[in-house]
Amino acid sequence: MDPVRGQLQPRERRAQMAEVLNLHGLWVLENDCHGALCFEEGHPPFRDLIDPQRLLVLGAFDKTIGLEAPFGYLLSRHSRPLWHEQWVLRSFRLPPVRQKAVARLYASGQLDRHLHELRSRLKLRMDELSGAVELYLGDEVQFLRPRGGASLWLESKHRVDTARVFNRLLEQRIVVAPGELFSARGLHQQSLRISGTVDWAQNIESMLVIVRNALGQERL
Repeated sequence: MDPVRGQLQPRERRAQMAEVLNLHGLWVLENDCHGALCFEEGHPPFRDLIDPQRLLVLGAFDKTIGLEAPFGYLLSRHSRPLWHEQWVLRSFRLPPVRQKAVARLYASGQLDRHLHELRSRLKLRMDELSGAVELYLGDEVQFLRPRGGASLWLESKHRVDTARVFNRLLEQRIVVAPGELFSARGLHQQSLRISGTVDWAQNIESMLVIVRNALGQERL
């Protein structure tokens, strides 16, 4: 899953990519830090299509369990001495009690139940946010409803100065992420990402009106 846009590649496209990678014997590094936040049940991960002998899977627990579990992991069928050494050194810097707690969550099955509830809540929130964005920002932006994750990727229908939009919103204590932050080459200058994990006790509609006004005021 694309963690920025919350979108999934079509199954046919993924199968074609996997076929080419396997045919040429290429190594694949899959970043699966957000894979568990996919809303669609039964959507197989890309790694299931790849030769496991040439596969590395990088993941983390903080996106699913929370900041109380700031642990990453690397899955591989190969045991390289350098990897093992680095992971052992890292393990001594992390509280063993937390590591044991994460292990017990997995072993007990509680994490699976937690993820099911988490995905349901996230989907509900993202559907609500998507509807509000369509209502209040429909004349200013376009977007695809996310199929996972906790954010919306918005593309402006008009040319705007997103840096000035960001500063205007920051003055109102509203934080968005300019699209160019997600590109090493400064692309996506007409895009921005908003989070769905906001405090829903606040007036979300008023915040979106402020975003709409900022986009309108900074048209080029």
